[in-house]
Amino acid sequence: MRFFFGIVAIVLSAASVMAANSCSVGGIAGSCVSTTSCASSGGTSTKGYCPNDPNDVRCCTYGTCKSNGVPGKCVSTSSCSGKSIAGLCPGPTNIQCCIPTSTSFEASAVIAAARKRLGTPYVWGGGHAGTPGPSIGTCVGYTGSIKPCPADHTVGFDCSGLVRDALYYGAGIDLGHGGNTKSQLTDSRSKIISYADRKAGDIEFFGPTSAPYHVILYIGKNSAGKDMMIEAQKTGTNVHEVALRTGGTWVRVH
Repeated sequence: MRFFFGIVAIVLSAASVMAANSCSVGGIAGSCVSTTSCASSGGTSTKGYCPNDPNDVRCCTYGTCKSNGVPGKCVSTSSCSGKSIAGLCPGPTNIQCCIPTSTSFEASAVIAAARKRLGTPYVWGGGHAGTPGPSIGTCVGYTGSIKPCPADHTVGFDCSGLVRDALYYGAGIDLGHGGNTKSQLTDSRSKIISYADRKAGDIEFFGPTSAPYHVILYIGKNSAGKDMMIEAQKTGTNVHEVALRTGGTWVRVH
């Protein structure tokens, strides 16, 4: 009888080891667990990714997620190479929304994010709320020509608020962490480059490096071969795409 229970214990132990095996479905990391266990925790079982396991063991994944508009994947915290955010995924507590924090990004995604904001009003201090995005501005320090100051009752972006928004929703990078142009220029992820080295997705700051007063997003050349940019320029205008102005400090975010 003891021999029989010993065999059962070995079998159960082996099954536990197999069930702990990792797997991946469509680039989303998962675990090889029983279908019952996966279903009870809100996961999805996919056949064929745990070939050496028993018939009732499948690759259990928890799908995709978003944090403040930034796409991620629901995976275990141990397999996340980026930032894990709790409360956005089904499953056990170790399954969290994994947001990439790569040091590189696709310029096309950043530019696409900026283009979604075309037509949004310029607002002094807009775009600097806790979460990136258009927001009510402030009249503190306002220098615009339109009087009285409309910023404290208008939703939109100032120049750095727009660049923050594009980088955050296009690359998951909160440059300057909600601060102004100087905060963005001095951010550790800002690398100064030359005008000759510029490429789409880079940003340009105007004014002295100790106190820059404006920033734009360079989007490359248009079909006519002309350098273009997207900016939130000043009160009374909207976010627009125009010919590039030069003479500033060029930065590549990494």
